[in-house]
Amino acid sequence: MALFELELEDLLGLDIDMDAYIAELDKALQTAVSNVISKQGVVVRQFNITDYTMLELVISQHAIFDGTPDEMVGYLKEFAKSIVPELKSDPEISIKNMDNASAKVSNAVAYYMKSALDNTSGEHITLNPLKLGDKNDVLGTMSHEGYPGHLYAYVYSKELDLHNVSKIMTSTAHGEGWATYVELALYEYAKNLSDDKEFDMIMDYLYANQVSGFLLETRIDAGIHYQGWTIEDIAKYMGKLGYSSDGAEDIYNLLIEMPTQYAAYGYGKLKFINLHTEAKKVLGGFYDEVEFNAMLLSKGWTNLGELDNTYNEYMLKKCHECGIEYKK
Repeated sequence: MALFELELEDLLGLDIDMDAYIAELDKALQTAVSNVISKQGVVVRQFNITDYTMLELVISQHAIFDGTPDEMVGYLKEFAKSIVPELKSDPEISIKNMDNASAKVSNAVAYYMKSALDNTSGEHITLNPLKLGDKNDVLGTMSHEGYPGHLYAYVYSKELDLHNVSKIMTSTAHGEGWATYVELALYEYAKNLSDDKEFDMIMDYLYANQVSGFLLETRIDAGIHYQGWTIEDIAKYMGKLGYSSDGAEDIYNLLIEMPTQYAAYGYGKLKFINLHTEAKKVLGGFYDEVEFNAMLLSKGWTNLGELDNTYNEYMLKKCHECGIEYKK
């Protein structure tokens, strides 16, 4: 228990109150699952869907962008302009597939490898052709790993006046929190460009599904390693949320071998969602998405504790400029 808490604090860069951490995850997960069920119900009724296979087919028929991964880069660079500053450089992005042997044994859907600090030309993304889904899945993955996710964030950090150590050192929670937020912004961007109500329904569902992603694993991770949950405890928890409990043993076997690791994705995402939500509420019409995200990336991939400090400094200054009262 104590070791798990220490590892979690090291991963996130936060002082953790485990009871508060678990309560926050429970609340977020319950809200997220309820929203997924609601948005899925809208899609099911609209398209008279009778099973999950049909749901996947309907989603695949409403692609945000129907092109190859290489062609998606152009779309994502346009999308990026809506949420982040334009880069000074325009790196050429090459995309390749894993070979079949590697793809069969890899758990990764895709990955981006950081380039050399003095490189300003070429960047590389590798995809696993055996794990990619429909066009929306591929586009979401490309936004996560590439523009304006990991690849963009790293190239942006190289253009800032930061110490090289800050550019190289990486907080997984910050990196994955940002990249998962990017996928949410992608669905909002696509919906804003659409005047098709059925397409908008699909985007709402994909958005809700993306919010819920990794939260279950993050919560069960704490259940196993801090609260001593068994497979039966996991099945009971999943059942209360509305999930099928059939996968309880698989989740247990996955998480027992990699404590805290899913928190970088689940809690990292929750942190970025909460910061954006609070800033929009406080700043109202003074909120600027591009400026706000530039601030979140302004010190590289810092830990979440340092991210909180950066956020508070920004909000104090911004609120003072706008004549808004702000309390930490």
